Amino acid sequence: MRTGAVVTVVCLVLVSAGVAIALGTGALGGSGTPTAAAPGTPTPAGTPPSTQPPTTPPTAATPTAAAPTPTPRTDATGTSATATPGPAFDFSVDDLAECGETCRDVEATLTNNQDETATDVTVDIRMYAGNGTGGERVWEGTESVGRLAAGESATITRRVELSTADAIAVQQADGWVTVEATVESNVTAVTLTRRHDAS
Repeated sequence: MRTGAVVTVVCLVLVSAGVAIALGTGALGGSGTPTAAAPGTPTPAGTPPSTQPPTTPPTAATPTAAAPTPTPRTDATGTSATATPGPAFDFSVDDLAECGETCRDVEATLTNNQDETATDVTVDIRMYAGNGTGGERVWEGTESVGRLAAGESATITRRVELSTADAIAVQQADGWVTVEATVESNVTAVTLTRRHDAS
């Protein structure tokens, strides 16, 4: 072989070896620049990367105390201690005395239940046959009382004379009458209803 051909072959071999070193491949067994492994491929240590989210136990919620519900105060009997105010006046029919076939003397009591004096007190009285104000009205009248101090009572006496038709209506109601009284004063007005046996 000629000397020029030998030189050419040696140069080609050296060039090939240089290319192999630069590429990190085969000829000299060298390793080039390492490349990142694709996801899901084994790592050099042989442990596959996890594709699941971390399993950290959830943090327990801190319980909060509910606000207490207020309860109404009660008295010794277990009922509400708040008293319900009564009417400003009280009216009661005390007696219905017979004064004739169709006549009755009515005696009633009016009481001021307020903590203050009531003035200009008047009572409008209506009397109905039967147990209620839905029956026939058999009598009506007005009584002037005037002044009533706190807690004071006044007695009202009226003679009630019925017509024959009104007396029959009461008799057909088994002798029962209903007295409705509207009490008016300088500060308030109240209507009270009472039943009474007039027979």
